[in-house]
Amino acid sequence: MTDREDGEGEIGANSKGSNGNDCSLTFTVEDAIDKVGYGKFQLKLLFIIGFAWMADSMEITILAIMSPAIRCEWDLSTWEEATISTVVFAGMTISTCFWGFVADKCGRKKELIWCTILIFFGGFLSTFSPTYIWMVAFRGIVGLGLGGVAQAANLWLEFLPLKNRGGLVTVSMVSWSIGTCIEVGIAVVVMPNLGWRWLLLISSLPLIALLGLFKFIPESPRFLVSSGQFEKALTILQSVANENKEKLPPGKLVASSSSDQKVARGSIVDLFSAKYRRSTFLLWLIWFSSHFVIYGIALITTEMFSREDKCRGIIIDGSRADKETGCKILDTNDYLHYFVIMSSDMFGIVLCLATIDKIGRKNVQALAFAGSAIFLSALFICTRSRFVTTSFLYGARLFISIADLSGYVYTPEVYPTSVRGIGLGACNGVARIGCMITPFVAMVLMPAAVNISLSLYLGFAVLGVCAALLLPIETKGRALQES
Repeated sequence: MTDREDGEGEIGANSKGSNGNDCSLTFTVEDAIDKVGYGKFQLKLLFIIGFAWMADSMEITILAIMSPAIRCEWDLSTWEEATISTVVFAGMTISTCFWGFVADKCGRKKELIWCTILIFFGGFLSTFSPTYIWMVAFRGIVGLGLGGVAQAANLWLEFLPLKNRGGLVTVSMVSWSIGTCIEVGIAVVVMPNLGWRWLLLISSLPLIALLGLFKFIPESPRFLVSSGQFEKALTILQSVANENKEKLPPGKLVASSSSDQKVARGSIVDLFSAKYRRSTFLLWLIWFSSHFVIYGIALITTEMFSREDKCRGIIIDGSRADKETGCKILDTNDYLHYFVIMSSDMFGIVLCLATIDKIGRKNVQALAFAGSAIFLSALFICTRSRFVTTSFLYGARLFISIADLSGYVYTPEVYPTSVRGIGLGACNGVARIGCMITPFVAMVLMPAAVNISLSLYLGFAVLGVCAALLLPIETKGRALQES
């Protein structure tokens, strides 16, 4: 059989002489991945992609932990405190579509390596920030790199068979929650004894290990086929099959099952075509809402704990606060309560895993937004109990984490391979706008008007319910679209 490598080409996986099959048979990457199934390769990829999520989760979680400490040490205003978090998300917003373009043009693996280097560079240098301005600059560099992390979901997704794909995407997110819990756990020990600089240094070290792990994963064969590199795609698929102790389907590797094998390269304009316009706008609203709320809960938790609020059971002993400024650095008990709230992500993953392939992506998102709205509403109740306040924050975080996870499963399944990176990148960019705004709600508005701040988070949770129900496509059980 003759191999072809032109832009519209096909590459033979097997020849008639070697396996006795008719060379006129064809198969796509989707067919190949479904045939080789789950095995050793997916476990290896899960570990590495999961490590990436964990390392980057630590860089995000640290914002809520270190900001109150820096505010007290450098005598910052609430606006300056909020800017430290906002600049990270601003960097993510600016860079996320760029990284989506890089992933679709240069490959998923290369994009992840480049953005990881940038995150480490900014995170490591943040440790040595001499002034507030330098801290803002270095955290901005971290944000520019973090804008590319979402593409890890594409690389993982594109190696998964159709069966239980939604659940397996959710499993990869366990590592994000693990990273969150690890960061809070480190903070419990480091912050009261060594301070925020050591926390920043320790948090950047896993990124070095991640760069070493990337050499053990291949490029996405879907990307290679979409860029006309059929021979490389076939080599990788054969390697995956060998690791899983399976065989590829007989015949030739083709771009799609249709007769037209021309590979289309997409652009951001395609997101607004008649076919995807409605989905794009609704997904943007969903991603904005989920990230505005999920990071808002992380921030309002530390802000609540750093200021007295008798209605919610937060009493601050005068010996624990600066008598002149009223500035109170969080103690071990505060971090333990924070750990409990953030650990809700773990249970959220379990619930998402159990439901997303059964009742569908849209329904899970709608129910999750509704659940978060209910617990946010409960925060208006004057319970005078810190335990109850922590419980309400736990529930709100639990359900919004499920909504967030569902978005990472649903979005790549809506768009075809040619614009999957751009589509996910655009959603991620819109989400980061929500993350840019939420520090000013949690750190600036909330100290002055708690109920107004909570009303904003409740309102966007309700908007998320509506947007999820209006999505035109349910992707449960649907193969990834190639074009």
